[in-house]
Amino acid sequence: FPIMSCRMVQLSLTYGVCKYSAFAFGAYGGSICGLLGDISNAYRFGKIALTLLERFQAKECLPRVFIAVYGFINNWTDPLQSSLPCLKEAINTGLSTGNNDFAMANASYYQDVSLASGKPLGPLVDEMNEYATQMLDLNQNFMYTLNLSLRQFALNLLGKSADPVKLVGKVMDEGSLLDLAEEKGLSSLRCIVYKYRLCLEVFFGEYERAVETAELNRNIDKDHMGRFSSVANHSFYHGLSALVLARRQGRSKWEDIINRTMAQMKKWAMSNPWNCQHKLELMIAEHAYLEGNMDVAIQAYDCAVASAAKHRFVHEEGLALERAGIFYMETGDNPTASRFFHRAHDCYVRWEAHSK
Repeated sequence: FPIMSCRMVQLSLTYGVCKYSAFAFGAYGGSICGLLGDISNAYRFGKIALTLLERFQAKECLPRVFIAVYGFINNWTDPLQSSLPCLKEAINTGLSTGNNDFAMANASYYQDVSLASGKPLGPLVDEMNEYATQMLDLNQNFMYTLNLSLRQFALNLLGKSADPVKLVGKVMDEGSLLDLAEEKGLSSLRCIVYKYRLCLEVFFGEYERAVETAELNRNIDKDHMGRFSSVANHSFYHGLSALVLARRQGRSKWEDIINRTMAQMKKWAMSNPWNCQHKLELMIAEHAYLEGNMDVAIQAYDCAVASAAKHRFVHEEGLALERAGIFYMETGDNPTASRFFHRAHDCYVRWEAHSK
């Protein structure tokens, strides 16, 4: 696919652009963003793609272009929530023009970005169920299977599973889905199961299991072509888990993971503070706690909470408040810990994560 998109761009530059060039430039931008981490040039190619789409009024190409720009590229530079209306438009346009494949691919990305944005889970699950029905009706069976982990993840948080940390319930069984991925050689399916299992393990404090899952999914940047919601969250949750375990078990085993993930998050926070600053601040807080720098830790916890709230990541605002509450509890300030835990609970209620 990257080679094909590169060739399409070369042909457009040599012989002139047409409406299909919009997809070529968008796909090439997505490729260099995901495979090379070249976010700035990817963003430029995405802007060219959108300009060509507008110039040629190529409505039938919109779902292909939008999934590249708003599913891959712009999440690294723009507020995550800003891509949701565009992905919605791509779904509707795809369905109206008969491009069912890309309509449902955009639907999958819309659901993934919605979860990463902290949208309220109850209404989102209703949307997810509607898209699941559409996928089956339109014979989009692979996309339906990919989305099983997203739906079960949301149901777990809503309190509709026996064990909230395992992707086992009404929609799927993680063991069966991983077996299918192994049997069929579906790395993208395996990757998405581990991705959402890791999220659950972190939110429910199962940090040893979280680092094991993160290691099993260490090739996520390749398997998911560098998508922000996959790569950045994997690094964040892996690093956060390592920081917690370093304090419990000694830091030598976890030093490399901590250094690597914090360096990555610092880089991403520079290019996209909206999506990444609160993640970085929470990692800084946990690192300061590990180092015994209590004043720095307190300030960083407060910054993480404030940044997540300002940028409307209610789920990670709750996580930052919960981690701060644990910090105060472990350092003997139970009244302050209680206040932080109550605020975290309020965030989880707004997220509708009733199992928290």
